[in-house]
Amino acid sequence: GAGKCRTKPNIVLITADTLRADHLGCYGYPHAISPAIDSLAKKGTLFENAVTVIGKTSPAFVSMFTSRYPPETGARRNGIRMRPDMKTLTEVLKEQGYATGAVISNWTLQDHLCGLRKGFDVYESSFTRHRHGIMAKEKSASIVTQNAVELLNKLENEPFFLWIHYTDPHAPYLKHEKYLLPGFTDDTKPPGWQKRRDYASEIHYMDHWIGVFLQELYQHIDLADTHVFFFSDHGESLGEHGYWGHGQNVFQPNLHIPLIAAGPGWPENQRLPNPVSIIDLMPTILKTLDIRPPHALRGQPLQNCLNNENGIRRKRFAFADRGVVLLKHAPKKEYKDPLSMCIISGGKKVIYHFEKHEYSWYDLVSDPEELLPRTSLSEPNIRKMKTALSDWYSSLPHFEADPDRELSEEDILQLESLGYISR
Repeated sequence: GAGKCRTKPNIVLITADTLRADHLGCYGYPHAISPAIDSLAKKGTLFENAVTVIGKTSPAFVSMFTSRYPPETGARRNGIRMRPDMKTLTEVLKEQGYATGAVISNWTLQDHLCGLRKGFDVYESSFTRHRHGIMAKEKSASIVTQNAVELLNKLENEPFFLWIHYTDPHAPYLKHEKYLLPGFTDDTKPPGWQKRRDYASEIHYMDHWIGVFLQELYQHIDLADTHVFFFSDHGESLGEHGYWGHGQNVFQPNLHIPLIAAGPGWPENQRLPNPVSIIDLMPTILKTLDIRPPHALRGQPLQNCLNNENGIRRKRFAFADRGVVLLKHAPKKEYKDPLSMCIISGGKKVIYHFEKHEYSWYDLVSDPEELLPRTSLSEPNIRKMKTALSDWYSSLPHFEADPDRELSEEDILQLESLGYISR
């Protein structure tokens, strides 16, 4: 409010499910389907080289809220709750006197499936059943925005922490007639063009409603004392490497996410090439508030990039894991290794495939589409990365939090409709 001496800034996270960075105008997409997100990027700092740690919604957000990797949080799959003893960013902000609220729209983010409600005064997770067939995949962007605006009006007492999650680009993609691309009407229709067109229309539709929310937000807050972060939990493969979807590999279409920071201290219209990760958000927000972390954090404050730290050699890690929740009637197994994992450093990516016991690597600078896998590990740099990857993995605790918890029939149907369970 006017004239109030504000000590702590508001923090707003706007997140999009399954959004590839390269499908936004500010990341070079040729069609104008993201005007609202692009204009937010102009108001702040855009990170060109951000990755997630896993291509799965609930595990990715648990890692974001704790700045820890999935084997440490226990949340390696959708439908598996994080270890209860880990303190989240929300709990830390709550202790600092923040009013806290979330609007979520992906079924896997319900508290009984992920454990992220902790610390939130309001966790708006009601679902309507109007998406494909009988099951609701999620809340559509219009309802998310409506819920978010209602919540914003409740959170007048500052400072507040708000998390708004949009799910629209998630498969199965709906075709939004009002938001279709003109470019897809020509005769050169490669395989999968309809899915790609519908995916783009989902983003365009979601962007419209993010724009509505941002207009409302700017009426409530002054960007001079509010940090707004926009990012996605993971990307999406649209046929690259013969794969559609997310979570099953560590190629860039799954890992590369948009990340934008606006507000005090974030230079306007700035683009940074520094290597960053989704696990950098918690350390960033704690540094902003000068708060000591509740546990050792794996991420690094994004502010380092402004001082030209976070050099190209920074090591970043990511996983691909099985998408299947372990159902009650499945025999309980010992900790199972993920499908694959990778280390990215110095423009190179080394991948370890657990089932084949094989390494491969890519030069992301000369081969950004990862079409030329190399298997020779004779280069000293690649050998160092391979050693760093295996040392890092063996240093992690391997938690599999309550793998045989009962899921309700509704949970199972919802997770099935999202493609997370095969029975």
